[in-house]
Amino acid sequence: MGFVEDLGKAVRVKVCVKPQSGEDRFSLEGDELVYYTVEPLVKGRANASLVKALTKTLKVPREHVNIVYGVRDSVKVVEVRGVTVEEVKKRLLEALKKL
Repeated sequence: MGFVEDLGKAVRVKVCVKPQSGEDRFSLEGDELVYYTVEPLVKGRANASLVKALTKTLKVPREHVNIVYGVRDSVKVVEVRGVTVEEVKKRLLEALKKL
């Protein structure tokens, strides 16, 4: 999982966001984590949808999830506190298996 990086006090997740899709879901395409959302690229709605999906999937509070790079780009780097890199990998794999 090259899109997950352990920072010690936090975990970074690199995600490509694809707005205006048919449903909200995570997908693995090659070695890239992709998040499809029904939300458009308007007023941060796609970003908010990604943060909400990560908080639910990773089981962390909203204040523990921050987009640190790519707020206006399709590829985002999100920092997550309160979980280990192993927990992030496990929970993302569980979400991907539900597809």
